[in-house]
Amino acid sequence: MASAGDQAALINEYNGVIVASHCMNAAAVLYLYNWLITIDQEVEYFWKGKVTGAAILFYLNRYISLASFVISLVDWMPMTDKVRNRPSPFVADCIAYSIYSFAVELVPYVPWAAFAGLRCFALTHGNWVLASLVFMLSLVPLSVNLVYFFYGITGENIPLLGCSSVDLTPVGLSDRFALVSRPSLILADCILILATWLTLARRATFRPSYRETTFTSVMLWDGALYFVVLLALNALHLSLTLTSIDVTDLQDTSLVGFFTDPLTSILVQHFLLRLQWANNTSNGSETGAQGDETTSSIVFDRVIGSIGGSLQPGNHDYADHCTDELSIEDSVMDSVVS
Repeated sequence: MASAGDQAALINEYNGVIVASHCMNAAAVLYLYNWLITIDQEVEYFWKGKVTGAAILFYLNRYISLASFVISLVDWMPMTDKVRNRPSPFVADCIAYSIYSFAVELVPYVPWAAFAGLRCFALTHGNWVLASLVFMLSLVPLSVNLVYFFYGITGENIPLLGCSSVDLTPVGLSDRFALVSRPSLILADCILILATWLTLARRATFRPSYRETTFTSVMLWDGALYFVVLLALNALHLSLTLTSIDVTDLQDTSLVGFFTDPLTSILVQHFLLRLQWANNTSNGSETGAQGDETTSSIVFDRVIGSIGGSLQPGNHDYADHCTDELSIEDSVMDSVVS
């Protein structure tokens, strides 16, 4: 007969799994809701245009994440944790499901890292060294999480909850993984925030407004908001992970991680949608400004698309900007293509 202490530990562990399951479902529903309400914008800004690097990143980020969250919602299906002797061919393998779902969760880090690296490349006017650094820092969580496959990932059927993934990595080692992965993302976010503000600070006469529809205003306000929010989420995730105590193998050290990934994907989607919207709006607007009116040029390269647009605010004519910067942008993109 189990002691009172064992029963209390079991109840605490079961409660942690229930909370984690609810958080995972809430994160999936949040992402699916955002996906549904932005389908019309996707059709308008990406389906009707040419295929660019920005469009490819948008599709990869949007639909890989969609697959990941849809998979996370089917753990209630009948599954067995027995490798052999399945009760029915229609009963899924809980262990295989756990491994597959964990692998799919890691794939979005690739387009997120590419997005961060390309933004840094555009903001720093083609600085490959800094862009590569941001790209590699953003890939650290993917590399760290691959270690879980070394220790092993399995699945267990829990009554009322269905199949739950369980990694066999020691809890203390998982905390060390957070010490490596989250600071790398925080550093990448800090670099991008500084690059955004330093690039625009060089133009002392430029004062963009959030209500403007220019490419530069979108880069400033939306870009800064995106990286600040992600910086806060990663910092919160790291702090809660390091301060968590008395966690068991089936419990998560921090529940913030369930919402970090969907919010990252959602923010990247909205940022790319806003860039495409600014591109379409600017292409249909007037091509110049007179007197002291501030203007900004928008140059979209033929490979990266809106994500690689250059920022050149100032008090000059739009046509002059486009003529001068097109040759610069072409030379930069020639090096990218080659």
